[in-house]
Parts: sequence; structure tokens; C-alpha cells
Amino acid sequence: MERREQIAAAAVAAIAEHGLSGVTNRHIAEGAGISPPALYLYFGNKQEIICAAMDLVASRVFQWLTLSPEENVIERLREIGSLHASFMAGELEGFLVPSFEFITSSQELEMRERWGEKQEAFHAAMASIIEEGRVQGTVRADVNPEVAAWQFTMFAIMEDIARLTGRERYISEGTSMKVLDQFLACIAADQESDHA
Repeated sequence: MERREQIAAAAVAAIAEHGLSGVTNRHIAEGAGISPPALYLYFGNKQEIICAAMDLVASRVFQWLTLSPEENVIERLREIGSLHASFMAGELEGFLVPSFEFITSSQELEMRERWGEKQEAFHAAMASIIEEGRVQGTVRADVNPEVAAWQFTMFAIMEDIARLTGRERYISEGTSMKVLDQFLACIAADQESDHA
């Protein structure tokens, strides 16, 4: 099992460097410190290796959601959001590039659909957090958890795109945090008293 994870991690790094269409078994094997034929001692084919790489990347997305132990959902979302840029900075090559490679892959690879399923699971987890806030009374009762989950996700995606395209000032100058704060103010319960 440990070797499978090592190969999956090597595949993630190879995808980040060469792109999904350019990654070869040799790239993956070199990263894992094994010979290309040895890959097939652990995986049936290259597609299985790429799927394991995708699972590894998706697990990092879900790990981000657990970075804050804060019980108050608004404060938890604020902390998760504020940690997003630094969490992603350490994952630029090993996370962001492969994520976008999966999204933009050719249809015959079936990666877009698989990544879409991962996105749906992430969205459901985020909507669950928003619903938790409605139950605890920190998120307004009339907030639609599905819509709010997409809004929060779009905040994160915009930070990712800014970093990938060399527009870090969107993050460093505080614009992304202003976007996050406006979103949280819109969904927070008792927002009138917060702004009085």
C-alpha cells in the first residue's frame, strides 16, 4: 500500500511537470524510484495510476476543509479561507497544476468526469458545513447551502487561478480576503449587529 501511494505521489509530481497528456510511465517510475515495468506490479495500467494520483490530489482538497477546529461555522470558514492561500502555496506544483490538468484533460481520458465527481463530493462537504452553520444559528436560516458552497468554492478557485497565472497580488494585497469577508458577512446571522 505504501508503494502504491509513493507511485501515486510520483504521478502527481510528473503531471505537474509534464502535463497530463505529456506524462509517461518513465516519468512516474523515475519519481517513484522504480523501473517502468515495476509500476505494473502495483497497478493494472497507466489509467489506474492516474486515477490514484487524482485520488491523492482530491484528498488534499478535503484536508484543506479540516484545517480549522473552530466550532462557529462563520469563524471556521474565515479561518479555512484565510489558510487557503498559504496551504496552496506549498502545494502549487503538487496540487494546483494537476487539478487544472484533470479539469482540462481530453474527454477520452475520462478524467474530467472523474474530477467532476470529486468536485461534487467536495461541494457536498462544503454545503454540509454551511448547513451546520444554519443549525447552530451562525449562518442565516434563509441561506441556500448549495449556493453558498459554490460561492465559497469560487473564492478558493479565484485564488488558485491568481497564483497559477502569476497574479499573487490578488492575494498579497488582500483583495481575496475582502471577497471572503463580504461573502461571510452576507451569510452570517445577525449581520446588522455586526456592522452597527
